[in-house]
Amino acid sequence: MIRLKNEPIVTVSRLLKAYGFSCQRSEPTDEDGEQFIEAMLLTGRSDLPFTPLVNVVYERLISKSRNRYEIVEGYKEKNRMFYDFYQADFPKKDGEASRVIMFANHLNGYDMVKQLQRHFERVNVKNKGGTYD
Repeated sequence: MIRLKNEPIVTVSRLLKAYGFSCQRSEPTDEDGEQFIEAMLLTGRSDLPFTPLVNVVYERLISKSRNRYEIVEGYKEKNRMFYDFYQADFPKKDGEASRVIMFANHLNGYDMVKQLQRHFERVNVKNKGGTYD
């Protein structure tokens, strides 16, 4: 994560929400619950917060006429989060993308934040007035 002096940590989620992306999260799996219970038993602590890594999709409509979206997909792999970032056109209602432009593939959170910041600077996207809180 990127942190400037006296500023909050910039995460993928905070950055994308500040630029107007909507977020859809998947549900934790049974395996996540089992691992959490095992961790509680091993540590002898019942006050641990249940914060499993879950797959997530962020999307933002960037062209109504072409039904074009910018999409960031986050997925768990070996208890770490990785992200893909791309643009896709969805001209039909069947959900099939007709054109996909890949900007980044299989990046960790830190590298994805840097990639997104460079992308938003390059296309001159203004922050939607959100904050990083």
